[in-house]
Amino acid sequence: MNDINLKLSVEEINLVLNALGNLPYIQVHNVINKIQVQGKTQLQESELPEDQHYAGNKIAKVS
Repeated sequence: MNDINLKLSVEEINLVLNALGNLPYIQVHNVINKIQVQGKTQLQESELPEDQHYAGNKIAKVS
């Protein structure tokens, strides 16, 4: 499977998640989880100072 990158606002992501929430859980739970994990990581990275980055559960200083 090929991956693609989309650039959406938080409001747009929430709209997509709400729409997915109306579908049967068994069909969409993996996609919802991927969106949530990737979104959380990106939001955490955007809140860090420029000389740091988020890697998994650790914040690393970039030199």
